Amino acid sequence: MAIIKKQGYFPSDNHRDQIRTLIWADEKVSPVGVVQIVPSFDDHMGRYDELARFLAKEGFVVCGADHLGTGLSVAEDAARGAVLPGEHLSMLRDVDTLRRLMEKRFPGLPQVLIGVGVGSFMVRIYCRSHSSALAGAALIGTSQLPDWACVFEDGAKRLLELLPPSVSASAALPTVFGKLTRRLYKDDSELSWLSSSETALADYIGDPLLGFHQTAEMSGEMLSLLIKGSRPVNSVGMSEDFRLLFLSGGKDSVGLFGRGVINASDLYMAAGTVPEVVIYPALRHEILHEDGREKVFQDLLVFLRETVGGAPRIETE
Repeated sequence: MAIIKKQGYFPSDNHRDQIRTLIWADEKVSPVGVVQIVPSFDDHMGRYDELARFLAKEGFVVCGADHLGTGLSVAEDAARGAVLPGEHLSMLRDVDTLRRLMEKRFPGLPQVLIGVGVGSFMVRIYCRSHSSALAGAALIGTSQLPDWACVFEDGAKRLLELLPPSVSASAALPTVFGKLTRRLYKDDSELSWLSSSETALADYIGDPLLGFHQTAEMSGEMLSLLIKGSRPVNSVGMSEDFRLLFLSGGKDSVGLFGRGVINASDLYMAAGTVPEVVIYPALRHEILHEDGREKVFQDLLVFLRETVGGAPRIETE
């Protein structure tokens, strides 16, 4: 096993920033597919090293990029958490840019997207018009906004603009999730909605690339992705052989403790795509970082193998 991790950059669709990308591959095996991770917002690709190495060992080339305003996709003179209005569209196009770069670099290999948190909503939007270029997708930590919310994108963003400067718009939803989780599970931390693992929470708090203050503009872009990703139209017109997997924690307040996940999967079912749904009763939002994540990794691997077909061929010297 010789897993190589490489870092690179490509120009963002906004024609201003450079997007940090990480790629993992085992040079001792013949790859069977490309897995592209689409992370959440207060997130970065370095946090997926464990999963990426696990999948690379099994013959997958794994890649992913930090979104605009997050991780290392931030200019030296800029602050994390800041983007311009409308740049959620550039983020979606950046996802497409990386997919096309990997397609060119690994021609003929099936491609699968893994969307995490807000990234799962981005994948739902992206797959509406690009499912024919993909073998499938896995949606982790997703949910479903109610139908009435899906038509009020502009109004909801205007409400964010009314918040006073002293109020962090990005803190609103996490605070709600935190208070709800604390009340249900009697935990001490308002970050406990993310994970029940003390180690995972300590890693999150200690990560210098996380916990930044999002501007109202960036919160607005996140809201646009949540609203657009929840629209039923995203489930229509999937390629006939497109495979879809939902993974969520049963104690994830973002996924409404499973209800939001089931509601989202039902949209695809009604449109003719039959997804697999796995809910882990004891896990919370960040199931890829929770204690017990090994089971999640294995379930992902089974799905990926079934989606791309075949097993890696070990190269001999």
